[in-house]
Amino acid sequence: MKKSLSILCICILAILTCACSDSKPSTDVQSSELSEIDALIGFFENHTVFQTTLSVTFEDDSDIPVFKTILKLLGVEVSGIVISNETATYVLLSHFPFTDDTISAITEPCEAQILDADGNIILTAEDVLTTSLDYLRITCFVDDSFANKDAWGFHTLMLGETAMEVSITNDVINGHNVLTCSTINSDVAVAQKTAVAFSRSTFLGDVHINIIQPSERVNAKMES
Repeated sequence: MKKSLSILCICILAILTCACSDSKPSTDVQSSELSEIDALIGFFENHTVFQTTLSVTFEDDSDIPVFKTILKLLGVEVSGIVISNETATYVLLSHFPFTDDTISAITEPCEAQILDADGNIILTAEDVLTTSLDYLRITCFVDDSFANKDAWGFHTLMLGETAMEVSITNDVINGHNVLTCSTINSDVAVAQKTAVAFSRSTFLGDVHINIIQPSERVNAKMES
């Protein structure tokens, strides 16, 4: 399932790249990249819903709301919960297949920073008030004292020890400063791990998540 989805992503991006090369100046690279990401997000939100069943065990019950917060951040809806003994079974709906990489993003948080071309830090989790994820795009709301309001263009995302390219745009929404980070490599797992890192959502105890029923496409609608 994950392999076929990756192939589909590549095909969509290839088609969009060809279209953009014919209609946009070659110098407008960032706009082209963001247009491709917009189209990819729109495709999956309008055409795909996956259902996954997980078993989840919490060492500390206070981590249950944290888990639900992370699911909401990732755009995952809970369609059913069954609790037996100390294990909870969750039936989830999402616009992406729930994989071991998704579990890693939830249970193994890491540090995230965005650096400019000179290696200066543009954004850290401490700068972020709230975070949201839209498939490949991470939106970070920052306060008025944020020093890098004019950050724009291609920058480096440090996710733990791993470096990768991201595109940054900034805007003001409802009076709040907003930085939008789009992963260029179209890796959903990277976007998920980045969003969780910037949200600073961490568990107090151990959380064990196992996939009981792998993700499969279903004929269902999601609220978000």
